[in-house]
Amino acid sequence: QFIYLYKLLSYYIASKKTMFILFLVFAMLLTGHLYSIRPDALKLLFYTLFLYYSIGYFYYKKSITNVIIASICAVAAIYTKQDAAIYICIALLSLIITASPIKKVILISFAIGISCLLIFGILYLMYDYAIISNLILFNLQTVKKTSQSYTIYFILLSIIRTLPLLLILLYNIIQLYKQKEYRNINGFIVISTCLTYIYAHFALLRAAASLNYLYELNVLFVMNMAIYIQNKGSEFSQRIRYHYLICCYIFFLFLTSIIFHTYLINIKKEKMLKVTYNVVTKEANTIKTRIGKQAIFLPNSKYMLLFADANMVTGHDMHIDRFIELYVDFDKIKIQSSLSKINTNVFDNSFLDGTIPYILMPNDSKSKPHLQTYYPKYKIDYHTSNFVLYKFFSNK
Repeated sequence: QFIYLYKLLSYYIASKKTMFILFLVFAMLLTGHLYSIRPDALKLLFYTLFLYYSIGYFYYKKSITNVIIASICAVAAIYTKQDAAIYICIALLSLIITASPIKKVILISFAIGISCLLIFGILYLMYDYAIISNLILFNLQTVKKTSQSYTIYFILLSIIRTLPLLLILLYNIIQLYKQKEYRNINGFIVISTCLTYIYAHFALLRAAASLNYLYELNVLFVMNMAIYIQNKGSEFSQRIRYHYLICCYIFFLFLTSIIFHTYLINIKKEKMLKVTYNVVTKEANTIKTRIGKQAIFLPNSKYMLLFADANMVTGHDMHIDRFIELYVDFDKIKIQSSLSKINTNVFDNSFLDGTIPYILMPNDSKSKPHLQTYYPKYKIDYHTSNFVLYKFFSNK
């Protein structure tokens, strides 16, 4: 990721010191999602590769290799995490506006679209309707009472954190207007950033959204900083105030990361978590022995990895608001969500007729009231220091 970000920034920046500063800004904009076992990091890498090779082809070296790699990375990004499709479309639209020849942009867009459809067809033959549900329908989560959702706070937080970067974007827009020439790499970056900013913040209204929805925007913001620095030329390197302001901004991002826990490592806490991990692993093995091959559901996915070899039922997307209620550290998180195109009745009935005999919850204050509200037919069967195992009991 950082290697290709370096290559992208190299179109504008030669100074290693300035490059380091831009890297710091980018790192401070990231969240812990990038360092966990999630597809976000891989998607961002493919998106960055797509940008690099697309820019290389349309604005520098028109090599067929650049086109092929850009197309492959676009498809890979989309199938790594489906929201990448929107960001790829925004980039392609920006290329149509700023690059030439337009016919080649349209041809590449067509090739990416056909490739995605062919792969989807193969997956459909392998997994039938399940692939439609997993790749498309489960992404159609709607939030009830949006104004009361916690995601509003993420939007406000993002706007505050990126306000200096928005001012830089505005400066770059004004410069393009003055130059009366936008059909170049600068125009591509500026237009892509504007469109991505609008969409990314709209996407934050989605159920379970977080600041990891802004990763693509972060790449573009840092590139806008590079354009700004290039426009300032020697003035940037000679005037200390620019370096002072950027250092203040980096410190501001660092503080917000600590306050909102977007990315924080506490060595003492990590050591305690390692001890806890060893304990819960032993307890999980005991529980797996107890339930045998019977089905088990973990409403809080925190410990799902420990039960990957059990007959574990997934389905947190069926009621993503319930999962968030349990998983997020904040006690007063509010969200009500529903799936637009999927009926959850079959899934819900599995907890009313005993199809799923066991439910496992962490032994904490949130779990018991949650279970009593949503899974009232389950009673305590076994518990350890970290887990409570509930078993289905019919009222008959």
